[in-house]
Amino acid sequence: MRTDELGLTTGIPVISGSGSRDHYQAGSIYKQVDTPFSSIADLRSMVAERVYRIRIDPSLGDNVEAARKAKNRLKKLVQPTA
Repeated sequence: MRTDELGLTTGIPVISGSGSRDHYQAGSIYKQVDTPFSSIADLRSMVAERVYRIRIDPSLGDNVEAARKAKNRLKKLVQPTA
């Protein structure tokens, strides 16, 4: 699932970095901004000023493991046979 699809599905704004390559990992660790903002510049300023709370999903380890297993299965599917 792509980041934009995740945002549309959940109905919340979603911005991801390169660490969220798989939907299992999206939302495992995130910064929660409780103050409304109306532009990316406002958001950047709030992040620079550390006006956020860091949230860590209790199932982070399970999410990372699920992503690792999914990646390994995909590698086996595309691995050339000798």
